[in-house]
Amino acid sequence: MDLDAATERARLMREVVTSTSVEHTSDDHAVTVVAGPGGVLRDLSLSSRAFRLTGAELGALVVRTIHEANTLVTAEVAARMPR
Repeated sequence: MDLDAATERARLMREVVTSTSVEHTSDDHAVTVVAGPGGVLRDLSLSSRAFRLTGAELGALVVRTIHEANTLVTAEVAARMPR
């Protein structure tokens, strides 16, 4: 691989990482998150259903939803990476 090809591949990889995000909603539709690569939380939304939960239940649901979104965004980045 020559230098120009390596530089272009690095540029494409950087573009994939900076442009990829995943929106994920909990099964009960109480929590929606938008996650980016590297565990970056870009947005967190709570529906009115979230307020029916105890603090501990909501906290656990937020953490679980973020974890699921991070798993999905990691797979999305891997799928979009240049080969």
